[in-house]
Amino acid sequence: MAEYRGLLTKMEQESQADFDKTVLTLSGGALGLSFAFTKDVVGTENVIHTGFLLSAWIGWGLSSTVVLLSFFTSQLALRKAIRQLDDGKLEQTDKERMERPGGWYDWLTARLNLAGLCLFLFGLAMMLVFLCFNVKDHMKEKSNTHAENAGLLVPPPSPAVKQKVASAKDSASNLQQPPTSATTKISPANTSNQVAP
Repeated sequence: MAEYRGLLTKMEQESQADFDKTVLTLSGGALGLSFAFTKDVVGTENVIHTGFLLSAWIGWGLSSTVVLLSFFTSQLALRKAIRQLDDGKLEQTDKERMERPGGWYDWLTARLNLAGLCLFLFGLAMMLVFLCFNVKDHMKEKSNTHAENAGLLVPPPSPAVKQKVASAKDSASNLQQPPTSATTKISPANTSNQVAP
Protein backbone atom coordinates (compact mmCIF):
# COMPACT_ATOMS: atom_id res chain seq x y z
CA MET A 1 0.00 0.00 0.00
CA ALA A 2 2.88 2.38 0.66
CA GLU A 3 4.07 1.83 -2.92
CA TYR A 4 0.63 2.66 -4.27
CA ARG A 5 0.53 5.85 -2.19
CA GLY A 6 3.93 6.85 -3.52
CA LEU A 7 2.74 6.20 -7.08
CA LEU A 8 -0.33 8.41 -6.56
CA THR A 9 1.81 11.23 -5.20
CA LYS A 10 4.20 10.96 -8.14
CA MET A 11 1.30 10.99 -10.60
CA GLU A 12 -0.07 14.15 -9.00
CA GLN A 13 3.26 15.91 -9.50
CA GLU A 14 3.52 14.74 -13.13
CA SER A 15 -0.05 15.82 -13.76
CA GLN A 16 0.80 19.37 -12.69
CA ALA A 17 3.84 19.43 -15.02
CA ASP A 18 1.77 18.12 -17.94
CA PHE A 19 -0.87 20.73 -17.19
CA ASP A 20 1.48 23.61 -17.95
CA LYS A 21 2.75 22.01 -21.16
CA THR A 22 -0.72 21.19 -22.44
CA VAL A 23 -2.18 24.63 -21.79
CA LEU A 24 0.77 26.32 -23.48
CA THR A 25 0.63 23.94 -26.43
CA LEU A 26 -3.11 24.23 -27.01
CA SER A 27 -3.69 27.93 -26.45
CA GLY A 28 -0.35 29.36 -27.53
CA GLY A 29 0.35 26.93 -30.35
CA ALA A 30 -3.01 26.74 -32.09
CA LEU A 31 -3.98 30.37 -31.61
CA GLY A 32 -0.51 31.69 -32.45
CA LEU A 33 -0.26 29.58 -35.59
CA SER A 34 -3.73 30.59 -36.71
CA PHE A 35 -2.93 34.31 -36.26
CA ALA A 36 0.34 34.05 -38.17
CA PHE A 37 -1.05 31.79 -40.89
CA THR A 38 -4.12 33.96 -41.42
CA LYS A 39 -2.02 37.12 -41.63
CA ASP A 40 0.74 35.74 -43.88
CA VAL A 41 -1.10 33.31 -46.16
CA VAL A 42 -4.68 34.58 -46.32
CA GLY A 43 -3.96 38.26 -45.76
CA THR A 44 -6.11 40.86 -44.08
CA GLU A 45 -7.99 42.04 -47.18
CA ASN A 46 -10.95 40.23 -48.73
CA VAL A 47 -11.28 37.73 -45.87
CA ILE A 48 -14.57 35.84 -46.11
CA HIS A 49 -16.45 33.50 -43.75
CA THR A 50 -14.78 34.87 -40.62
CA GLY A 51 -17.34 32.99 -38.52
CA PHE A 52 -15.35 29.80 -39.11
CA LEU A 53 -12.17 31.49 -37.87
CA LEU A 54 -13.97 32.82 -34.80
CA SER A 55 -15.42 29.36 -34.13
CA ALA A 56 -11.93 27.85 -34.33
CA TRP A 57 -10.59 30.35 -31.83
CA ILE A 58 -13.54 29.76 -29.48
CA GLY A 59 -13.10 25.98 -29.79
CA TRP A 60 -9.41 26.19 -28.95
CA GLY A 61 -10.07 28.60 -26.09
CA LEU A 62 -12.71 26.30 -24.62
CA SER A 63 -10.44 23.31 -25.14
CA SER A 64 -7.71 25.01 -23.13
CA THR A 65 -10.19 25.87 -20.39
CA VAL A 66 -11.56 22.32 -20.25
CA VAL A 67 -8.04 20.87 -20.13
CA LEU A 68 -7.24 23.28 -17.30
CA LEU A 69 -10.29 22.03 -15.42
CA SER A 70 -9.39 18.39 -16.12
CA PHE A 71 -5.97 18.80 -14.59
CA PHE A 72 -7.51 20.45 -11.57
CA THR A 73 -10.03 17.62 -11.12
CA SER A 74 -7.23 15.13 -11.70
CA GLN A 75 -5.33 16.56 -8.77
CA LEU A 76 -8.47 16.43 -6.65
CA ALA A 77 -9.01 12.80 -7.68
CA LEU A 78 -5.43 11.88 -6.74
CA ARG A 79 -5.74 13.58 -3.37
CA LYS A 80 -9.04 11.80 -2.71
CA ALA A 81 -7.47 8.47 -3.69
CA ILE A 82 -4.65 9.09 -1.21
CA ARG A 83 -7.22 9.81 1.53
CA GLN A 84 -9.19 6.70 0.53
CA LEU A 85 -6.03 4.64 0.73
CA ASP A 86 -5.16 6.07 4.14
CA ASP A 87 -8.69 5.35 5.41
CA GLY A 88 -8.60 1.81 4.03
CA LYS A 89 -11.57 2.40 1.70
CA LEU A 90 -9.75 0.98 -1.30
CA GLU A 91 -9.58 -2.49 0.22
CA GLN A 92 -12.54 -4.70 -0.54
CA THR A 93 -14.18 -6.35 2.42
CA ASP A 94 -17.01 -8.81 2.59
CA LYS A 95 -19.48 -6.28 3.93
CA GLU A 96 -18.84 -3.27 1.70
CA ARG A 97 -17.79 -2.70 -1.86
CA MET A 98 -14.46 -1.07 -2.65
CA GLU A 99 -14.77 2.60 -3.55
CA ARG A 100 -13.58 3.89 -6.91
CA PRO A 101 -10.13 5.48 -6.47
CA GLY A 102 -10.58 9.24 -6.78
CA GLY A 103 -14.35 9.02 -6.63
CA TRP A 104 -16.40 11.15 -8.96
CA TYR A 105 -13.39 13.47 -9.54
CA ASP A 106 -11.81 10.62 -11.48
CA TRP A 107 -15.00 10.20 -13.56
CA LEU A 108 -15.19 13.96 -14.21
CA THR A 109 -11.51 14.12 -15.21
CA ALA A 110 -12.01 11.46 -17.88
CA ARG A 111 -15.03 13.33 -19.33
CA LEU A 112 -13.19 16.66 -19.32
CA ASN A 113 -10.21 15.14 -21.11
CA LEU A 114 -12.52 13.79 -23.81
CA ALA A 115 -14.31 17.16 -24.11
CA GLY A 116 -10.96 18.95 -24.42
CA LEU A 117 -9.93 16.66 -27.27
CA CYS A 118 -13.29 17.12 -29.04
CA LEU A 119 -13.16 20.90 -28.72
CA PHE A 120 -9.60 20.98 -30.03
CA LEU A 121 -10.62 18.87 -33.05
CA PHE A 122 -13.67 21.11 -33.57
CA GLY A 123 -11.39 24.17 -33.66
CA LEU A 124 -9.08 22.42 -36.09
CA ALA A 125 -12.01 21.53 -38.39
CA MET A 126 -13.34 25.10 -38.32
CA MET A 127 -9.89 26.46 -39.16
CA LEU A 128 -9.57 24.06 -42.10
CA VAL A 129 -12.98 25.14 -43.46
CA PHE A 130 -11.99 28.80 -43.08
CA LEU A 131 -8.74 28.17 -44.92
CA CYS A 132 -10.50 26.26 -47.72
CA PHE A 133 -12.66 29.29 -48.47
CA ASN A 134 -9.98 31.94 -48.08
CA VAL A 135 -6.89 30.28 -49.52
CA LYS A 136 -8.83 29.39 -52.69
CA ASP A 137 -9.84 33.05 -53.18
CA HIS A 138 -6.37 34.24 -52.23
CA MET A 139 -4.79 31.95 -54.84
CA LYS A 140 -7.28 33.15 -57.46
CA GLU A 141 -6.35 36.77 -56.74
CA LYS A 142 -2.65 35.91 -56.94
CA SER A 143 -3.05 34.22 -60.32
CA ASN A 144 -5.00 37.24 -61.62
CA THR A 145 -2.24 39.56 -60.42
CA HIS A 146 0.41 37.44 -62.16
CA ALA A 147 -1.69 37.42 -65.34
CA GLU A 148 -2.05 41.20 -65.19
CA ASN A 149 1.70 41.62 -64.76
CA ALA A 150 2.33 39.35 -67.72
CA GLY A 151 -0.15 41.31 -69.87
CA LEU A 152 -2.53 38.39 -70.19
CA LEU A 153 -5.39 39.96 -68.30
CA VAL A 154 -6.72 43.49 -68.70
CA PRO A 155 -7.51 45.02 -65.32
CA PRO A 156 -10.99 46.47 -64.87
CA PRO A 157 -11.23 50.20 -65.67
CA SER A 158 -11.07 52.70 -62.86
CA PRO A 159 -14.14 54.83 -62.01
CA ALA A 160 -12.52 57.89 -63.67
CA VAL A 161 -12.01 55.97 -66.92
CA LYS A 162 -15.61 54.71 -66.78
CA GLN A 163 -16.86 58.30 -66.38
CA LYS A 164 -14.80 59.54 -69.36
CA VAL A 165 -16.11 56.70 -71.54
CA ALA A 166 -19.70 57.48 -70.53
CA SER A 167 -19.30 61.20 -71.35
CA ALA A 168 -17.67 60.36 -74.70
CA LYS A 169 -20.64 58.10 -75.55
CA ASP A 170 -23.07 60.88 -74.63
CA SER A 171 -21.34 63.46 -76.85
CA ALA A 172 -21.13 60.96 -79.73
CA SER A 173 -24.86 60.24 -79.50
CA ASN A 174 -25.59 63.99 -79.50
CA LEU A 175 -23.65 64.41 -82.78
CA GLN A 176 -25.63 61.67 -84.50
CA GLN A 177 -29.06 63.13 -83.68
CA PRO A 178 -30.60 65.66 -86.17
CA PRO A 179 -30.85 69.21 -84.90
CA THR A 180 -34.04 69.86 -83.01
CA SER A 181 -34.16 73.63 -83.61
CA ALA A 182 -37.31 75.07 -85.16
CA THR A 183 -37.12 75.45 -88.96
CA THR A 184 -39.34 77.73 -90.97
CA LYS A 185 -41.44 76.13 -93.56
CA ILE A 186 -41.89 77.81 -96.84
CA SER A 187 -45.48 77.66 -97.81
CA PRO A 188 -46.76 78.05 -101.40
CA ALA A 189 -48.41 81.29 -100.34
CA ASN A 190 -45.06 82.69 -99.38
CA THR A 191 -43.54 81.75 -102.69
CA SER A 192 -46.25 83.52 -104.65
CA ASN A 193 -45.49 86.77 -102.90
CA GLN A 194 -41.88 86.68 -104.01
CA VAL A 195 -41.05 89.21 -106.66
CA ALA A 196 -39.59 87.89 -109.87
CA PRO A 197 -36.51 89.61 -111.16
